[in-house]
Amino acid sequence: MSDLRSRFPIGANQRYMVVPGGYRGQDPGCFVSVAESDSRVVAIIPFIWQSFSGGTGIRDNGMRSTYCQAGRSVIGKPGAC
Repeated sequence: MSDLRSRFPIGANQRYMVVPGGYRGQDPGCFVSVAESDSRVVAIIPFIWQSFSGGTGIRDNGMRSTYCQAGRSVIGKPGAC
């Protein structure tokens, strides 16, 4: 991610969104780490929520709670998902 940020610099009034795929059971931990260490990151938005003919989305692949907790961690609002 840091390499991408250096290749695509943004202005002082702009922010980043991190968009993991997530449909193959990808753990959001590395994305959370980037978001929590860089105040320019304002959102983690998983790309593949619903299942489709070529794969199983986060909602159905067992990662729903993990991604929900990751989001809560980033915004600083712990709680049940």
